[in-house]
Parts: sequence; C-alpha cells; structure tokens
Amino acid sequence: MAGPDSTAATKSHQIGDTSAKLNNLTLRIWPPTQRTRDAVINRLIETLSSSQSLLSKRYGTIPKEEASAAAMLIEQEAFSLAGASFYGEDDSGMETSRCIPRR
Repeated sequence: MAGPDSTAATKSHQIGDTSAKLNNLTLRIWPPTQRTRDAVINRLIETLSSSQSLLSKRYGTIPKEEASAAAMLIEQEAFSLAGASFYGEDDSGMETSRCIPRR
C-alpha cells in the first residue's frame, strides 16, 4: 500500500502532466465546421420565415424557399468576409469570430 507521500507525489505528477498538455493545447474556432455553417443557415431560414422572430415581427416574413436561398447567400457572404479577415491575424481565429453577429 502506498503511503501519503507516495499518493501526493502521484497526484503532483498527474497535475504536472495535465498542465503540460494544456500548455500545448490549441483552440481553433476558424474556420467553422460544415455542421456549424449549416446550423447558421438553418437559423437564418427560421428567422426569415418564422413569424416569431423579432426581424419578422418588424419587417414581415418571406416564404421558406425564398428564406432558404437568402440564408445561403447571407451565410456565404459572411463566411467569405470573415475568412478574408482571418488571414493576417493570430492563428486562433478569435478576432474573426467577432465578425459574425451573435444572437
């Protein structure tokens, strides 16, 4: 059976290993996955075609087919603009993510 000193040394070693792994961790948020891009498009479609959204309450709704086409164009334009601003900044994409409006 290991004594208290041995257990403390093991925990200290585990913490050191975890800390080393976290120091090497890179979080990249750009470019977004296709799944994320699809979710943005679906949310835009819902916003443009649903009478429940604030935009639709103020400006009215458009048919789902038209909303779908518009959502794809909006997402593609936003993706292109955000992607263009990504190059030349840090590698994480954090600044680029600020280009995309949040709900």
